[in-house]
Amino acid sequence: SWSMAVTQRVNATKKAITTILSKAYQFRDDICLLAFQKENAFMIVPPTHSIHLAENAMKNIPIGGKTPLSAGLMLAHDILKNQSAQYGKENIALILLSDCEGNIAVTDMDPQEEALDAARKIAAEGFHSIVINSDQMSFGSGNANTLAKHLNASCYLISGFNADHLIKAVRNEL
Repeated sequence: SWSMAVTQRVNATKKAITTILSKAYQFRDDICLLAFQKENAFMIVPPTHSIHLAENAMKNIPIGGKTPLSAGLMLAHDILKNQSAQYGKENIALILLSDCEGNIAVTDMDPQEEALDAARKIAAEGFHSIVINSDQMSFGSGNANTLAKHLNASCYLISGFNADHLIKAVRNEL
């Protein structure tokens, strides 16, 4: 059923985030965790070395509802710009785990077009990005591939990865 598919996607996404967080800790990388839901995007965890803080915050990430993808990308862009002053663009990356089905806009634009505009802005400024598509049904023609193209990013399908494959893909990208 649809609800079982959603539960599987949520579990796979949370497992992917946990895996990325644990590897970030091993490499002493800073992480920042953002979420976008309903009409807003918000920072759940500011840039930190604390894997414990990030894992605890991740347990309470809201799931479901509308997807303001463009708001999430705009917030990510602001954080990337801010952090690049401290770390340099070459040392930071955006890892987007989403089905990339934006359905609410910040402006009066079409939600998907607004998300693509935000993606182009991130790419134009030279930020490295990776898209991990959590929609297990739309890899070949879905919005994740289109968004990845506008980000100049690789796109991976989450269902095709176990935790080790996911980390290897992310590490190879970075």
